[in-house]
Amino acid sequence: MALFLKKYLINFIFLFLAFLLVQKAIWIKDFFGERTNYIEILYNFTVQYDGVRDTPLYYKVNFILNIIIYPFIAALFWMFVLEKSKTNSIINNFLFKIKEKRIISFFFNFFYKIILNYKIYFIFCLIFYFNKLDFFDFLHVNKNLEKNIQLYHNPNKINFINPEKKKNLILFFTESLETQVRSLDKNNPIKDIDAVKGNNINNFKHAPATAFSIGAVVSTQCSVPFYPTISMNLTTFKKNDLICLSDILNRFNYKQIFYLTVHADFHGFGIFKRLHSFEVYDIDKMVRDGLAKERLTGWANGVHDDDMLEHAKNKIIQLHQSGQPFNVTLITADTHYPFVSSPRCKEKILSTKNKKLKYIDDLKRSYRCSGKFIYNFFKDLEKAGVLEDTVVVLMGDHLMADREEFTIPDGWDRNIYFKMNNQKKFKRDKINHFDIAPTILDEMGILPDDTSRYGFGYSAVREIKNYDQHYTDIMDKKILSEYLTHKIFNTAK
Repeated sequence: MALFLKKYLINFIFLFLAFLLVQKAIWIKDFFGERTNYIEILYNFTVQYDGVRDTPLYYKVNFILNIIIYPFIAALFWMFVLEKSKTNSIINNFLFKIKEKRIISFFFNFFYKIILNYKIYFIFCLIFYFNKLDFFDFLHVNKNLEKNIQLYHNPNKINFINPEKKKNLILFFTESLETQVRSLDKNNPIKDIDAVKGNNINNFKHAPATAFSIGAVVSTQCSVPFYPTISMNLTTFKKNDLICLSDILNRFNYKQIFYLTVHADFHGFGIFKRLHSFEVYDIDKMVRDGLAKERLTGWANGVHDDDMLEHAKNKIIQLHQSGQPFNVTLITADTHYPFVSSPRCKEKILSTKNKKLKYIDDLKRSYRCSGKFIYNFFKDLEKAGVLEDTVVVLMGDHLMADREEFTIPDGWDRNIYFKMNNQKKFKRDKINHFDIAPTILDEMGILPDDTSRYGFGYSAVREIKNYDQHYTDIMDKKILSEYLTHKIFNTAK
């Protein structure tokens, strides 16, 4: 076998890479959902090992099996078959017999030569990979910059108000929380989240490049798409280039803390948050503050939602009592696949050998468990008087992944969950990620009266006559393109 590989090493490499590309594209779509595309792939290359080390072991094993071992075995087997076919007497006799039938012989020989050309395999598989993961979207752009660049309203041009009486902010991201979770069974798995006080916006679709957590968080707080223009320059933007919600609050002396359940470097969350005026509270911080390591059994051996929320609750109450305005932003993880709920959850566990039933039950149970913890978190803060002068935004980061084991029917109108305890009434029931920052700033009394815009977003508590057209434009990847954001941020400089 070693001599065989040595003899055909270059050809084997081409064949292995071809099989790898096909298997990787199929596996990514199956494992992480149909919405996964080139943006998330490229971003994962930028975060290096520290950015993915907290990925669960199950993910890593699955990756090695599907992306390395299976393609290797398949390539080895197929190459062995093809190389042996060259000296196979049956095949050679067949080729000799059809030579007299010129047309048939021409097409058969042409097809046979393609089968034996490993570079052709690689080229076709590369095209398949690029198409499957939407790499060709780079080419789908409308370069009408004179019109389209007006879709972006530079925060540097806004004269933000420093309110005399400042409101605090709790921005709460619940992993994969969407409104259709309510319909997964008759008892509504998120009824406790629905019970948290606030007003819902029910039409909340993905903005471009927001189908994974870091993309959604950046777009929500900075009102820009997480295209490579942004994502691959996330840690190199100057202070006045990429201006986010937290940068505005920092001007007005807000204490800002970001909570996540794993290490701060995961997917670059900590780096991004520190650059934008946050103190990061991660698994290491919570352990230093007394959380027992035996309780670290959550997603990627991280902190369960109940433990993180207990730590955050105590910190928020402390901040409130200090009198300093604060912005505490949190992102949970128990409702992330594979739905490892806290051992403190008292919801019944379904005992079954049916993998699909088990998957669906674990999914619903994770929402019921986290929902109770979230409800009690806000209930305790209300009792402590924190919510009287605090803007609360409770939302999903993105929709659930469309996995093979469980796919929401195509006919369902899927929307990301959004709730806010706003005093100013919502003027519409339609938003996307870009609208969150201006809506929050407006509710906090920081966005001035002479503008309702921020980045690519519009405040949802203002009457916007042209919003539907604006919404259509920024949801169109041909208009709100990588090319457009590159020009706006001048990433070539």
